[in-house]
Amino acid sequence: KSEPSLFNKVYQVLLVDPPRSGLDRRVCELAKTGSFEHIIYISCGREALKGDILELSDMFEVIDCTILDLFPRTDSVESLVHLQRKSNRESNKK
Repeated sequence: KSEPSLFNKVYQVLLVDPPRSGLDRRVCELAKTGSFEHIIYISCGREALKGDILELSDMFEVIDCTILDLFPRTDSVESLVHLQRKSNRESNKK
């Protein structure tokens, strides 16, 4: 009996929490070519977040962003970003 593959399904949301270095390029490709309409991106690396958003910006746009101060009295913060596929966002405006 074979197990169903995760890659043969349609998913609406991709949740990512990459290391400080940011998303692996393969994850960026999967986000762009997959069925995902939304990406929820949790980040502790500001520069990597910026680079990843630029990498995804041809297909996704930032809808909302929140900064979470989970480590008081340090300069470390977590960013929580909601990205939505551009084609979906544009059709919702009409």
